[in-house]
This record gives sequence, structure tokens and C-alpha cells, in this order.
Amino acid sequence: MTKVFIHPDLLAYRQGMQEALRQVVQYNFVDGLPQPERVDPEACILWEDVLPPPDIELIFVDTYQEDEGEQDCITAQVYADLGAVSVHVTIRDDEGNRIESGEMCPFLNQPNLWDYLPGIRVPRGMDVIVEVTAMDCMGGIGTRRVGHTMGENE
Repeated sequence: MTKVFIHPDLLAYRQGMQEALRQVVQYNFVDGLPQPERVDPEACILWEDVLPPPDIELIFVDTYQEDEGEQDCITAQVYADLGAVSVHVTIRDDEGNRIESGEMCPFLNQPNLWDYLPGIRVPRGMDVIVEVTAMDCMGGIGTRRVGHTMGENE
């Protein structure tokens, strides 16, 4: 049998680590974690106050028409502190049925302006709801809806 001599400092270190590990296991798995203190909700800083979600200030639908030979267009003006990374448009009829949807494209010289070229013609006099949803790089989401009656802007 071989005997190994351990320096007293190394032995004390091993015993200290063993005790520390025992305390961690006891604290986290046996006793459970302590409950956090209750904080007054009004004293908390909300993320919406520090970094508000994108704001869709305007949805311009006057160029969204049903006339043949003209290019339909829906434009949105979106402001976001960190810039919008995605703007999506959904067009629904007045009963809530989806007519079409898709991603809007930013203007090259105006990053706050986004446009969408619809592909489906909607008949004159039909009421539609245009909903625009914008998302920034932090995952903040802003939404705005407008109603429009096809052919009423003439």
C-alpha cells in the first residue's frame, strides 16, 4: 500500500471547497431560492419609457386605388429610436377577412418612409382596413390601422 502525504494547507483548501459546495447545494436545491422583495411598480423604470416601440405616425392610402393602369401604393411613415428593421402591412375587408399582406420596403433616401405595392385589385366602394406593424432591432412592436373606402379620394 502506498501512502500519500498531503500538505495541511491543501487539505484545508479541499475541506473548505467541500463545505462551500455543500452550502451551495443546500441553499439552491434543498432550501430553495429566496423570493425577491416586492418592489413598488410605480418606482420601476419601464422599458417602454426608456426605449419606446416604433411609432407609425402616418399611413397614406390615397394612392391605393382600384383603377386599371395606375400603380397602387400604400405608404407608411415610421419612427423608431433604433430604426425599424421590419414593416409589415395587412389589408383586410370590413369583415376582417385578409385580402393580402406583405413586407413594406424602405425608401432609399428617406429611411422613415416605407411603401408597399399591392397586387390584388379591390373593387370601387369596398371598405378596407390597412394595418401596418413595425418592429425595431430590440423587438419593440408598433401597430396602426386606418380605414379606407376604395375610390373615395377622387
